[in-house]
Amino acid sequence: MKYTLKVGYLKAILFASCLILGAMLAYNSLVVYPSFNRMLTQNTEEEAVRVASHLAGEVLDGGNELRIDADAAAMIREARDHFRLWKLKIFNADGETVHSTDPGDIGTVNTSSIFRNELPAGQVLSKVVRKDGMSSEGQPVPLDITETYIPLLSAGQFLGAFEIYYDITERKARQDQNLLRATLVSAVIALLFFGVLVFFLERMGRNIFERKIAEQKLIVYQKQLVESEKMASLGGLVAGVAHEINTPVGVAVTVASSLDARTRECRELLLSHQIKRSDLQKYFETAGNSAAVILTSLRQAADLIKSFKQVAIDQSRQEKRQFRVRQCIDDVLLSLKPKFRHNAYQVKVNCPEDLELNSDPGALTQIFTNLVSNSLTHGFAEAEQGLLSFDVRSGEGVLEIRYADNGAGMDAETLRNIFEPFFTTKRGQGGSGLGMHIAYNLVSQTLNGTIACESSPGQGAIFTIRIPLG
Repeated sequence: MKYTLKVGYLKAILFASCLILGAMLAYNSLVVYPSFNRMLTQNTEEEAVRVASHLAGEVLDGGNELRIDADAAAMIREARDHFRLWKLKIFNADGETVHSTDPGDIGTVNTSSIFRNELPAGQVLSKVVRKDGMSSEGQPVPLDITETYIPLLSAGQFLGAFEIYYDITERKARQDQNLLRATLVSAVIALLFFGVLVFFLERMGRNIFERKIAEQKLIVYQKQLVESEKMASLGGLVAGVAHEINTPVGVAVTVASSLDARTRECRELLLSHQIKRSDLQKYFETAGNSAAVILTSLRQAADLIKSFKQVAIDQSRQEKRQFRVRQCIDDVLLSLKPKFRHNAYQVKVNCPEDLELNSDPGALTQIFTNLVSNSLTHGFAEAEQGLLSFDVRSGEGVLEIRYADNGAGMDAETLRNIFEPFFTTKRGQGGSGLGMHIAYNLVSQTLNGTIACESSPGQGAIFTIRIPLG
């Protein structure tokens, strides 16, 4: 039961079943068995009352005296044999034994308080005495009996009592045998049920345990894939930015090389005393233009490096800080600029310049990157032009970001599964199916917000992100 005990509610079911099984067995011993004894006592008590009623007329002389003659004694012996009585005794009102089927009892006095209280009030008293037990009078009993006292009353006057000992040995044996058989049958059924229950609980526990292990492995694997996807995204940015930086740096190198060559020419002219005023003017013009081109190119490269550096830092660190949302969008768009170079894509950003958010900029950067990349890969897969827009506003403690494209859109099935892990319509074409899943997790878990998507075929896609400002 090692798997059952590892699952909380299965363990509770097992313990509850043990309690029920124990309660059933306890019910037999504490309720059923005593109730059968009461039934046996009641039945023999009723028979004893009938016997006493039958003999009462013979032992009373018609007045208020007990009379045990030969006929009465014979009838008592007949009743004893017919009803299988172990013993029958008759007491007077003082508790003295005036007649008994055991002659040795005659003359003994029953000093029990029942002759002062219960019997004079007409109350019948019965109890079961087990074999080798003691009767109410303190006498050993060699059989299982029911001991019953029946008062003798005449015109409301207490004259004495019958004490009838019913031999219930055979009845008791049959009763105990039937109870034992019923208890064994119920115990066997209960144990079989318990065994089947344990089998199924253990099977369920094993399935649940193995599923949990598989889920934990899947979570670890998924986290590894998510990190791999993030690194792949960052690697794509590195390649794109490196290609983008290559242009201004190449221009700067070319212009610097040309300026260096021109500088050496002027130096040789100067050293040979052949330089002219016009040569100096051309050189200074060339130097000024070259310096302006080099400075502009290096500034462009510096801006790209600064933007990429911030994006890379934000994506690699998960730290909260105060930042401007518009700057975050601009940095992402600048980093993704190489992907826009050869297509007529337009980007519109409607966001206040001073709108700030105290949150994780890396998460927001990754979300924007995945949204734009998703539009370029899927929305504009077969189009060379398109429109992407960011509409950002805040109010009532919530930052709402509405990102939209006018691309190919999605059908109902794609829209329903867009945030599911590993779902992609570009299977085998470079699509991992993790981009939108990562965006969903970043919004819901890292930023404690919500993200929803609206789309239909040919109508583009709209993503609405709501992030609490507090």
